[in-house]
Amino acid sequence: MKYILLIFTVLGLSQSDETYPWEKTLSKDGVVVYTRKVPSSAFKEFLAEATIKGSIEQFKTLLRDPARQPEWLPNCTETRLVDSLGPGNFTYHMMLRVPFPFENRDLVQQLVFDESPQFLEVSIINRAELVPEQDGYVRMPDIGGSWRVRELEDGMIKVQFQYFADPGGRIPPWLVNTFVVKNPYKTLTNLRRMMAKAQ
Repeated sequence: MKYILLIFTVLGLSQSDETYPWEKTLSKDGVVVYTRKVPSSAFKEFLAEATIKGSIEQFKTLLRDPARQPEWLPNCTETRLVDSLGPGNFTYHMMLRVPFPFENRDLVQQLVFDESPQFLEVSIINRAELVPEQDGYVRMPDIGGSWRVRELEDGMIKVQFQYFADPGGRIPPWLVNTFVVKNPYKTLTNLRRMMAKAQ
């Protein structure tokens, strides 16, 4: 399983290159966001991390519920389940709101879970071929990333969220790269708030 997961991760993040170092671009409210350049792309990849009160099980509950993703994922208006191969392997279709005058985006991604009692890794894999392109949306052609969650002491978890997305269509890279900093910060602060409510 771990070997298969490694292949998925490499395929999903093949655009990354360790020769491009991470740069810290935001540190606020306990959330740190790093970004880096991606070969042959004007769009950046991000890595965000935070310490959150809660458990891996609580985190998995949120991640496995596509219907609740608009509550914590910025600009997400709707998420639909496409396929499920069990609680640790499912694919969903996500619709995203984009500022006017640009067209809204959508994407299709598969989540594959690999876990131990104290650690969780979730690979995010592009599965755009599973859903036909939708009227009124630009399909994001290239996405990939991962969640890594580790249990700490005193009921806390360390969450890392790494992601790259090419939005497709015509949209200024400078605008997209501002969201590459803002959105992961909002994502982790929203998750922190929602998990606190579940305590």
